[in-house]
This record gives sequence, structure tokens and C-alpha cells, in this order.
Amino acid sequence: MDSSSCVARGHYWSIIDSASSNSQLAGVLAGILVAVISLLFVQGAVNGTRAMGLFAAAMISLALDSYLFSYLTGLQVDDPAACLRAWGQGLIASSVLAVGAVALVCGMASLMALHSGRAVSHPSAPRDISLMRLGGLSVGTIGCAVTMLMVTAYVEFAAYAASVNQGVAEPGTVLSLGLIFSILLGVIILRRTRRLCSARRYSQGSLDLDDKGLAISAALVLIYSSCAALAAGWLSLQPSIVGGLFGGALIWVLTLVLPAIIILTMSFAVPSI
Repeated sequence: MDSSSCVARGHYWSIIDSASSNSQLAGVLAGILVAVISLLFVQGAVNGTRAMGLFAAAMISLALDSYLFSYLTGLQVDDPAACLRAWGQGLIASSVLAVGAVALVCGMASLMALHSGRAVSHPSAPRDISLMRLGGLSVGTIGCAVTMLMVTAYVEFAAYAASVNQGVAEPGTVLSLGLIFSILLGVIILRRTRRLCSARRYSQGSLDLDDKGLAISAALVLIYSSCAALAAGWLSLQPSIVGGLFGGALIWVLTLVLPAIIILTMSFAVPSI
């Protein structure tokens, strides 16, 4: 499969060539989540299973994403319309992978926060909140990283669309907004984690996870993954729509706006006390 025609002049990354590796990554992450969920069941950790919904949603999301990427590897791209379709489906799959990965990290951060909230040996001793800090740092770092990766992928798509005279969102604008959101996301998560750590360091009460926040996050991940898979399938039936105004707006919303909202929602659910 020759995908060289799907890369704009002066750009050297093809979303089609990377689809096979991304499919394997999504499959491996989904397999890890299966093992984690099974372990939580076997151990019978009641509080730990409160994060199981988010793990289950992430597992389904990543399993779907593995198929979406594997589908790309079989595409025959011999004209600009086929390349635009491949870019559209690849961007959707990349965003699903990003959301699933952040959900995995958020679930782990929930368990870290729960472990940090366990009673210490002496009633007056301060809690060890290092794991809570690590969880918040992990969520903030991964959230910022995947946001910038999604923005970078969209910029590559915009560059190719411009090379075939198809107008989409201005790459510079998308890059600037993505950078601003990443910085804002990191600041919000780190400040919130620091505040929660200070409040809980000498608290002697039990630490519980925010069931409502985790449930909402899990539902959003499932709904988004399902809608994204349907949209990718629809692009197979209507490949020419990617180059139009509606198709460009759909790709922008599915690959940048909605993932950013979901990632921000998950960041507020973990760790939530």
C-alpha cells in the first residue's frame, strides 16, 4: 500500500503507516485492562471496584480503537479523496486511543488516591500522600501529552488538506488552542491535586472515591467511543464528505473538542474526595 501521496510536501509522517503500531498499542492496553479488572474481581476490593467502571469503559474503547486502526492498514489510497478519508478515520481512531489511555491513567490514579487514604499506623501521624501526588501528576502529564499529540496529528491533516485545496481549520489556530488547553489542563489538575493533598494530609477520616464523577467519566468514554466508531464507519460510506465544510467540522469536533471535554471531565473525577 503506497501512502506517500497522503503526506503533504515538507511533512514526513503518515497516519496510515503508523496505523499498524497504533492498533497493536491499543490492543496491548486493552489486554492490560482485562487483567486489572480480573485482579480487582479476584481480590474482592470493594472500594477498588469503584474505579472498575472507568477501567471497563477504557477497555471497550481501546478494543474498538484497535479495530479502527487495523481497518486503516487495508485501505487503498490512490487519490486525494481516499487520502482525506484515511486521514479522517485515522484522526478519529487516534482520539479514541487518547481518551482510552487517559481513562486508564485516571483509573490508576483513583486507586493511588484510595491507597493514600488508608489509615496510618498512628492516629496522629500524617498520611502518606505521595501516591496521590503521583496520580495527579500522571493524569496532568498524560492529559497534556495526548492533547498535544492530537493537535499535532490534526495539523498534519490540515497541511495535507491544504495541499489538495481542501479548506479545514487553520493549523496555527488549532496548534495555539491546543497549547493553551494543555497548559490550562495541567495547571488545573496540579493545583487541585495539591489542594486535596493538603486537605487530606492530617485528616483521619476514610477516603472515598467520587462515584458520580467516575460514573460520568465512564459513560462519556463509552458514548464517545461508540459515536466515534460509527462516524468512522460512516466516512467509509461517504468518503467525499471529509473534504467539505461539514466533514471538516465533524472531524474537528470528534478529534479535538469532544476529547478535550472528556479528558477535562476525567481530570476532575480523579482523585475526587
